[in-house]
Amino acid sequence: LVDTNPQLNLNLDCFVNLLKMSPRVLEPQFRKLSLSKSKRWLTSKGFTMGWFEYGEITDAYMDSLLVKLETNSQSILDDHEVVDDIVEALIEPERLKWFQRFVHLAFWALKNTKKQGPDWEDFLVLAFTLNDNNVPLKNIPLMREIAVCTLSYFLPSQKPNA
Repeated sequence: LVDTNPQLNLNLDCFVNLLKMSPRVLEPQFRKLSLSKSKRWLTSKGFTMGWFEYGEITDAYMDSLLVKLETNSQSILDDHEVVDDIVEALIEPERLKWFQRFVHLAFWALKNTKKQGPDWEDFLVLAFTLNDNNVPLKNIPLMREIAVCTLSYFLPSQKPNA
């Protein structure tokens, strides 16, 4: 991830400094465990409940998807192909945004004196993984869960006043 944006350069500097503080983030086994734990964050951590994609592009994509699928059933939340499509169409283009968020969250969690929420190294593992463009986001459990939350939000049974 290279950009001329000064904010991104600050994020990259912070990212590199955090990596220096935790060399185990580079260990494949540690990353695998950390990524696996992240899948449960959306169901067990209150601060993640609002993690889903939104906006005009998302609205148009989701409306089209639901019409194409001809269903508003909760059962599509378990359809791996639908989730893969959402990750590819909506979350992959926002990879940089999510990278920046996880760098910020890693730094926040490192300084979090109450030690609530995931460990800072877990956020750093996510940032590290997002920084590798060779890793498809659909292979990251948390990103799949964000896609499910996005889909869930758009199902009529989930919308306010539905």
